[in-house]
Amino acid sequence: MKILIVDDSKFSQKLLSNLLKELDEDLEIILANDGREGLEKFKNIRPDCSIIDLLMPTIDGRELVKLIKKYDNNAKIFVLTADVQKNVKREMEQCGIISFINKPLDREKVKSIYLTIKEESYVEDNFEHDDNLAYDILKEFFNIAVGKAADLLSQMLNKRILLSIPSVKIIKTSSQVNIKDYFQNSFDGTLMVSSISFQKDIKGLANLIFPAKKMRTIINLSLGENLHYNSSLDFTELDFDVTKEIGNVILNSIMGEMGNLLGKDLEYTLPDVQVFNLEEFLKRIRESKYVNSLILNISFTIKDINVAGAIIVNLSIDSFKDIMKILKGMEEDLYE
Repeated sequence: MKILIVDDSKFSQKLLSNLLKELDEDLEIILANDGREGLEKFKNIRPDCSIIDLLMPTIDGRELVKLIKKYDNNAKIFVLTADVQKNVKREMEQCGIISFINKPLDREKVKSIYLTIKEESYVEDNFEHDDNLAYDILKEFFNIAVGKAADLLSQMLNKRILLSIPSVKIIKTSSQVNIKDYFQNSFDGTLMVSSISFQKDIKGLANLIFPAKKMRTIINLSLGENLHYNSSLDFTELDFDVTKEIGNVILNSIMGEMGNLLGKDLEYTLPDVQVFNLEEFLKRIRESKYVNSLILNISFTIKDINVAGAIIVNLSIDSFKDIMKILKGMEEDLYE
């Protein structure tokens, strides 16, 4: 793996290089003393990751990030800084950097950089293409799960309910990823989100998401009311209870099937239901400590009315690796 360090401080270069090498002696470290040299070396070497100081002569870190992103929008960049103003931080995040690292550097901060780089590479190496057989395997398992959830909800509500998962995607939920691109339908405006966290053998957070207007439709029909009985987005305690119960059934079915797939036990929290605007929710996902995400688009049909939603399952890197190991084994078994 090649890492480009761009910093006008020889001390910072040496410290960062040494700490990275302690973690992985096979890393190839490339050094640049200012932004101009950094841009030239980036174009010539095409590193796997760049670590850039914000304050430098000739071309400063802000400008260098923009130039690199213009040259390669998928470039992975960390920004080093002793102090950063909010407007500068916002500007860099909009450029799609992975994160800021505050100076002075220490082993824990450098370890965080290294682990993030490894996690980014791990997801790309294993789920680079949409035609990956692992996606089909996951989709099949999750459709089994929501089929069971649909049966249970149909019995509970005494109404015919159909659920399906038309697509599955695994992504990194860093600032450079636009999560909205992975939703099959428009999710602008207000969202109603039911969430459960899970621990023990698999760790993470699962979110069932519907646009609030669509969730109002589901609630009205679930309560046996007319489709247009209540269009208000001022949800009552009863509305939250209905949403919580639906979320509990669907998310527990999804995570239960994942536990069965991996042969592992899960411990769930009770569902938590909140109303967000889209940007608030996406910010919560990006800032989650679980940086690998499964995105499942979900189709919910009740009384012949179809409502589109999504499920986002945030996973720890260890849980993600466990899933990958199982899926790779299943792929190999198919071709034996």
